Amino acid sequence: MTCVDNPHSNEWYRDPSEDLYLRDLLFVVRMQTARRMEERSCRFPRWDRVLDRLIIEGTFDRVAPDYSSFAEEMAMHHSSAMVQQLLMRIECLESEVSRLRGFQ
Repeated sequence: MTCVDNPHSNEWYRDPSEDLYLRDLLFVVRMQTARRMEERSCRFPRWDRVLDRLIIEGTFDRVAPDYSSFAEEMAMHHSSAMVQQLLMRIECLESEVSRLRGFQ
């Protein structure tokens, strides 16, 4: 958590947490996702609100009456984590393309 809370470093986001069990890995990725969502809302004020809502639904624990099962929660956390990782990769690629355009 100390690494995730460091506002001056993004190394926490790239940590694969290879030594963790799936449940713990999903917890770490959920923390990474929450931090990344906060940063994204500042950088991209016209962010896709539908995608944002879907990521929120998959990332954060649900409460009754929406809660249905532990297996469903784990599946939602897993799919949200994958979407977040893909989204981060797309943003990195967009950033690289933007920098290359600046050199032309």
